[in-house]
Amino acid sequence: MFISQGKALSWSPFANSSGFGDCFLEAIVRRVNIENNGYYGHLPTTNRFAIIEEALEFYADQILSADSHQAFVKITKSEFHGFTFIDSGRDRLPGKEWLKTLSLADFFLAAPGTTYPMSHNCVESLAVGTIPVLEYASVFKPALTDGVNCLSYQGKKGLRRTLTRMQGMDASEIERLRKGASEYYDKHLGPKRIVQRLMQPNVSKLHLHADLAKPAA
Repeated sequence: MFISQGKALSWSPFANSSGFGDCFLEAIVRRVNIENNGYYGHLPTTNRFAIIEEALEFYADQILSADSHQAFVKITKSEFHGFTFIDSGRDRLPGKEWLKTLSLADFFLAAPGTTYPMSHNCVESLAVGTIPVLEYASVFKPALTDGVNCLSYQGKKGLRRTLTRMQGMDASEIERLRKGASEYYDKHLGPKRIVQRLMQPNVSKLHLHADLAKPAA
């Protein structure tokens, strides 16, 4: 999901491989636990469907639905300020256009995955300078900082407060946060930095699986 200019929220076709329409999403939300087991017992996070449901409710009177790529492109070029819902079961944004499209947004609502504690698209949002809105800033190493390179929240009520806070931000504050997100990526997550870290003499083991990783201090 991404939030454009603190005003428009959109469901990302890559945030979930399954793709749920409005009605199916609502049914799923009722079936799943609102609170999941957290980051393998280390970091409690709110169930992704509960986060999506809360965002849908927050923008209840400001929702557009895009069921084709052409419709989505039209929305991104419009002055619409609200919630844009993309049913990825009906239409997917072409992969080659993903980063460019993501960069058009000022904010990215990075709900946790269905089995993983984080949205992997969050790293992509940092790469293009789109501010992540997330519940697991401490998973990053070093941890992301609220009000510097991200907006953080705790639980559904916390998300609602953060969305309200975001709505009141002016252009200069948003630009400062976007710069902070981009700088964080360049300093800690970019290809050059990753290679530098891998080449350090004290690196003897590389974990490729999230379930083997430890949360950031």
